[in-house]
Amino acid sequence: MKHIIAFWLFAWLSLFGASVQATEQSTHVVVAGETLSKISGVNWKADCELNKLANCNNIHVGQTLKLTAVASVGKTHAAVVHHPSCITLGAAPWNPEHRLERTLEGIDQLTTLTSAQKAVAKRLVQEGVKTSENQLVRDELFKEMLYLSKVSGQAKHVYDKPVCTSEEGGKPEVMDTYALGDGTYLAIPRRCGNPAVYMKPEPVVVPPVAPVVEVPSSVPTPVVNMPESGCPIDPKLVVGAEYEPKHSGNDAKSVYAAWAGYCTYRVAHGTVGVGVGGQFSAWEGHVNGGAGKFSGDISLVGPAVEYISDAGWDVESKLLAGELNETFRQGNYRSERHFDVAGMSVAYNNYERRNRGEKWLPETQASIVWAVPTQQAHDFNTYVNAAVRQWVYDGALQPYVQAGYFLEDPTAESMSLRVGIADSNRICGIGAGVDIDLKQGGEAFAVGGWCDVVKGMQVYRKQQRIKQVIVEDDDANIDVY
Repeated sequence: MKHIIAFWLFAWLSLFGASVQATEQSTHVVVAGETLSKISGVNWKADCELNKLANCNNIHVGQTLKLTAVASVGKTHAAVVHHPSCITLGAAPWNPEHRLERTLEGIDQLTTLTSAQKAVAKRLVQEGVKTSENQLVRDELFKEMLYLSKVSGQAKHVYDKPVCTSEEGGKPEVMDTYALGDGTYLAIPRRCGNPAVYMKPEPVVVPPVAPVVEVPSSVPTPVVNMPESGCPIDPKLVVGAEYEPKHSGNDAKSVYAAWAGYCTYRVAHGTVGVGVGGQFSAWEGHVNGGAGKFSGDISLVGPAVEYISDAGWDVESKLLAGELNETFRQGNYRSERHFDVAGMSVAYNNYERRNRGEKWLPETQASIVWAVPTQQAHDFNTYVNAAVRQWVYDGALQPYVQAGYFLEDPTAESMSLRVGIADSNRICGIGAGVDIDLKQGGEAFAVGGWCDVVKGMQVYRKQQRIKQVIVEDDDANIDVY
């Protein structure tokens, strides 16, 4: 009997919530370039009648319109200027034990949901009844997003602004989506767990209606939510330099760059990217007491693919082709060599420990570039450049240790050992250590640095958003969950 009573009580609350929602209103001030269909979306007819407009096309800049609050897909909230962010500002990683409790607490504080909708949302979240797992792209919009301050405990509400990117290099975020049954969708980004009312629900297939009635030109055409074309782009660019100031007039220096651009899409347990990438290295130096000078470069480019796992690791591979050039001069002697080469590169990162909040040994990185000549060459067989980097501790500064191996068979073979340090975001680092010549024997001091250019741009963009949140909010110590 109590189950029957609970069912009818839930149904009554749903009907009551729907009736409250139907009468809920807000206002909007028209700005240049807007039409009623852009402002109200599929609700343009109802809003036209609500404002008693003689001509639905005839609105003017500065006019205040009453808007129905339901299904206003194109609605903007010009007075609200807060920028949300899914990043954690010095906060500890999300504790899975408290995730459900905090999510349910956040749902209670969403102002755009009725009591009936909140009840449905809580039930779906508790039972894990997800509509889908979507890829949240940078600059996607929500009707409302809630984030909670760890310091003050206050709820902050954000409307119609770019949402969030993940903490790791701005990669696309993953969110769980729940359909509330009336065209409203609840989205919960996994990294931050902040409940949000989604403005772009999944496309709904509407059966054709016959006969088709042509809409008069005096009435604006309703906005239809079409799937977005294209794909989220994941760019990469890392540059670096090495210097070996050896005694007796000998020295060596080099520069390098690794780059790629991927079109990404979501799969079951991660993100796949397909695109193009390349590697470039150039080197020069002196030998024989400074009398001989050598130089060279290798340029490689080709198709590339990456996989970013939700578990906390990623792998990147490129099929490469290009050219290796070398020159040597000493006195009247001069030689030049050019080789067409083909090969591949693989890079692997594992940051599962960092995602779990572990400070020691949070991330391991490894990479290798391998190439061989495409034509027979007795004086060049194989090119290999490999490195393994282990991050030691997650702190204000990020220490690391690194080992490298270089082979240009049969003329050169060496290995390197480095101890280095990077900034807190791991954008740039510098290391020093020793290079060991495995062909001729001997060791030399060396120093080198590197920068992740794309990550630097993403972190700068993220910090600018944080400044706007802090300046525009009365709580200057915001830790986002």
